[in-house]
Amino acid sequence: MTGVYCVFCRTGFEAGIESRLKRRGYATLVPKIKKFKPSGGKLVEKELCLLPGYVFFETDEKELDVRSINTLQNAIKLLQYDDGEYRLRGADLDFVEWIRRHAGTIEPTKVIKEGTKIRFVEGPLCELNGRVLKVNKSRRQVQIELNNANGLLSTIWCAIEYVEPEQPIE
Repeated sequence: MTGVYCVFCRTGFEAGIESRLKRRGYATLVPKIKKFKPSGGKLVEKELCLLPGYVFFETDEKELDVRSINTLQNAIKLLQYDDGEYRLRGADLDFVEWIRRHAGTIEPTKVIKEGTKIRFVEGPLCELNGRVLKVNKSRRQVQIELNNANGLLSTIWCAIEYVEPEQPIE
């Protein structure tokens, strides 16, 4: 049975962990996100780590050698649930599948401003089951709370792009 796992590592060392896991034959995923960052007085789109310090990997090994993962250079630990299980499940697994559906990179989501609220109209956040906690208009970002009370992951920041609502044809 295939399982998806998550290694927590030192921030900035995700590529090294990914490389070491790939050499061991694991399928890996380091989620990326395209965000708007200030540069020269303008906002420029850049690709960054969605979850700095987290690397996901998949294996069909019946017994995962946790010690060998935890001793990877710059790895902190293989994440586990309170019941001792390491294999991702529930909303955490759904989240990884959502990222995979978007080829590992979350593009900006198009939004329409409706009064004091925003509505997702096109992009990856349209299908994500979560709640908007904060909107940073100047950086064009939203903080999303993942509906995951018992999970390992709780919130993410994603880019948004304001668009004008389509006018009805008369």
